Amino acid sequence: MAIMSALVALVIITLPAPAAAQAPVRVMTIGDSITAGADGDYTWRYRLWQHLSASGTSVDFVGDNSAPHQGTYAASGWDGDHQASWGMPAWIQKDHTRDAVARHLPDLIVIHIGTNDLAYGTEAPAAAEEVRAIVTAARASRPSVKFLLMKIIPRKGTDNEVTEDFNTRIAALVGTESTAGSPIAVADAYLGVDPTQDLYDGTHPNRIGEYKIAKAVADGLWRSYGIGKEYGALPNIPTGPDVPAGVSASSGDAAATISWSPVRTATSYNVYARDRTVGQTTFNLVQFGVTATEWRQTILWNGHEYEYYVTAVRWFDESSPSSAVRVVPSAPRPNPPAGVTTTSNRNTAKITWSAVSGVESYSVYRRDVTDNGRFQQVQFNVTATTWTQTLLTSGHVYAYYVTSVSRGMESIPSATSQVEVEPDPDAPKNVRVIAGDGRATISWSSVENASSYRVYSRDTDAGGGFQMVQWNLTTTSWTQQLLHNGHRYEYYVTALNGGSEGAKSVTVAAVPYATPPAAPTNLRASAAGTSITLTWNAVTGVNNYSVYRRDVTAGQQSYTEVQFGLTATTWTQTLLTPGRVYEYYVIGVKSVRGHASDSVRIMAGGPRPGTPSSLTATPGSHSVKLAWSSVSGAENYTVYGRDVTTSEAWHPVQWNVQGTTWTQTILQDGHKYSYFVVAVRGYLEGGSSPTASAVPYTPPPPAPTGVNATVGNGSFTVSWNPVAGAESYTVYLAVPSQGSTSFKAVQWDIKGTSWTQQYVSPWQRHIYYVTAVAAGAASAPSDRAAVSWAPWKPYPCNYLTPAEPTVVGNDANGSLSLQWNVSDASAAWGFRLSPALIALGNGGAAPAVMTAHYMVNGAIDPSFKRDTGEAADYWFHSRYRGPAGNGLYAGNEIFLDVTVEFDFYVQGTRGHAKVRAKDCYQLMSP
Repeated sequence: MAIMSALVALVIITLPAPAAAQAPVRVMTIGDSITAGADGDYTWRYRLWQHLSASGTSVDFVGDNSAPHQGTYAASGWDGDHQASWGMPAWIQKDHTRDAVARHLPDLIVIHIGTNDLAYGTEAPAAAEEVRAIVTAARASRPSVKFLLMKIIPRKGTDNEVTEDFNTRIAALVGTESTAGSPIAVADAYLGVDPTQDLYDGTHPNRIGEYKIAKAVADGLWRSYGIGKEYGALPNIPTGPDVPAGVSASSGDAAATISWSPVRTATSYNVYARDRTVGQTTFNLVQFGVTATEWRQTILWNGHEYEYYVTAVRWFDESSPSSAVRVVPSAPRPNPPAGVTTTSNRNTAKITWSAVSGVESYSVYRRDVTDNGRFQQVQFNVTATTWTQTLLTSGHVYAYYVTSVSRGMESIPSATSQVEVEPDPDAPKNVRVIAGDGRATISWSSVENASSYRVYSRDTDAGGGFQMVQWNLTTTSWTQQLLHNGHRYEYYVTALNGGSEGAKSVTVAAVPYATPPAAPTNLRASAAGTSITLTWNAVTGVNNYSVYRRDVTAGQQSYTEVQFGLTATTWTQTLLTPGRVYEYYVIGVKSVRGHASDSVRIMAGGPRPGTPSSLTATPGSHSVKLAWSSVSGAENYTVYGRDVTTSEAWHPVQWNVQGTTWTQTILQDGHKYSYFVVAVRGYLEGGSSPTASAVPYTPPPPAPTGVNATVGNGSFTVSWNPVAGAESYTVYLAVPSQGSTSFKAVQWDIKGTSWTQQYVSPWQRHIYYVTAVAAGAASAPSDRAAVSWAPWKPYPCNYLTPAEPTVVGNDANGSLSLQWNVSDASAAWGFRLSPALIALGNGGAAPAVMTAHYMVNGAIDPSFKRDTGEAADYWFHSRYRGPAGNGLYAGNEIFLDVTVEFDFYVQGTRGHAKVRAKDCYQLMSP
């Protein structure tokens, strides 16, 4: 088995290496059966002792025990003292630790315990607490004792998540319980142990498991306390118990007995075998769970060589195979048969012999003396005293002997007996063939010693090779019937002597022929429901008649034979489709097919279906749904329709409708459509239903809302809210200044909810509305949105100084109102109020609200009042109303970018203002 990688201690406490002259380190191992071991075990403690001894480390193992739970250890002469007991849980061990430590005064204690606690149902936190109690009890008797706590090994078939939780808590004891005077280290025996490979019963370690635990302890002692050295690589050893020794086998009659020496730790044994005589190359398990050291296998083949080996099993572990032994079961040979004789009959040989008492069967051996062959077995398991061999070679001499078989043992050969097989017959001669009407007669001369004849034939017109067409003929002529007149047939004949067939005769040929009969006359047809009956005049000399038919309604061009072998001159065909037209003709047959009669046409009848009594037409979007009353016996319905609006003629619009409703789609909304329905059975239509008409239409979507028009860079953008179900939108425009009196569509099939018109003219008012479109129907117009624009141009401005602002009001809360006039009526100004400057003259407090007024003709213009609502810089742009007749449009509002800065102080102090016109803009002339 594969060797697992080495286990590593998790917590390292480095101590100085002990001096060579120091006394042996006294080590106590505390644990359960995993530490104590069982009868025949080596234990991991022995593997650890071997390692420490080989490393030159002086260690004295101490404890109350020196033996396993029962019996003795596999090894002797080693320090096996320990403080472990079979089935011991930590919650019991804690009560015995103090006295044991006081008795043996160990320097270091290795603890691997907790498996039984978890198995008995103790939770991981409680079990770890019991281990902590063991540490406390040991320190009570030996305060300076050191500890190496082991993470316990996993178990097979259990919830090892609980084990991992317990091991995590054991490792945590280093941080909570370790002291400088009594350190605690942890080594991991869990990590490298595979419960499916390293535990012989799922709990206790096998040999490789012992090595893995010993390695974990040894590496922990070295890395944590400097004791010994690192373990190194694990040995490559088998994991199971010892290999059984002393394996032997004795033979019996169809049986074999295998025995071996007992293996100390084995709980059972497995036996493997193979039959070398039949060529088996692998051993098969033939018995498992053997608890004794001997086993007998029966029902074997006497004379076969069998090979066996044995393995020892300890619960789940199996040892390597023992050495193999061989045995040949045997029984006394029976006597050979006497009185063997042989006789020949053509190509067969019959062998007979006298019965042998007590035998089970016989085997027959033969050799071809003529070919100087060797004896070979040609038949076995013969239970009678005679046997016949067939298919022998004519003219050859054969020799036979017989053996008797009993209980797998075969006798020596009987006396031999020879027989000569008669030679093959000659090929038939004087072979002739005479053709007739659909037949050919073959004849030949008889052959000496022939027991029968075979005739072979082929149709050269149809192709293919020769086929045997007649056999076991004892006469010298034969007639083949039912041939195709006009085809060329070839024949040859062979003679047989028993099972031996002679050579082929010469090949002869013939062409059968016949005169076709005349055509039947006076072919008549009559229909009755879905049946058609044909009658015709008889034709002299014919054997029977064939009927041919084609479906004229279906457009069939060729006829199909629908009945043959008729001996009467009338025939009825049933289950035809009503309304279909069929055409028939008849021929007479006399070995060959005769001439065809004249054809006759007839329609299959039956009652026509009734008429639907009602029909309704319901319009929809580009569709009309029809519904009508059902008609008893109708197989389906055909719908006729027309477009009345376009004066279309009636025509079928749907046929083979299985139900009583149908919807026509892809219609033109606004057109009037009319319909009627007929019931159909087969190809017969009933009467027309009443007509019904409908006009398809599609409801338009709602008008768009939220229509808005905004100015861009020489463009206008129209936007709107989306309309549910709309497929597209259309934008309409009117420009009154251009004399537009109605709106026109300027863009359609818009998929989004906005559209931009480029290169629009200035000074012209554009008015827009939008419609939504769905299924070809347009909504009502939306609300209208109007927009216009005018370009600007810069012109130079002079630096102007307006009158200083006047303090209109100043209350106790620091609220300030300013007022100023612009003397130049042709100029417009923008003003900035600065709360920071106001704060300088207001004792450091900035106003919370600032208000500005524009004066027009000495009066405040209320439309220009601006309350900033916040103590921050704010720009005010004055508004200019151009007078009529100055080349500008009267009433146009122009906002200009001109700066006026105010620096002033309040509370009686006269302020002053400074203005600087930076840029001025005016409207361009039209």
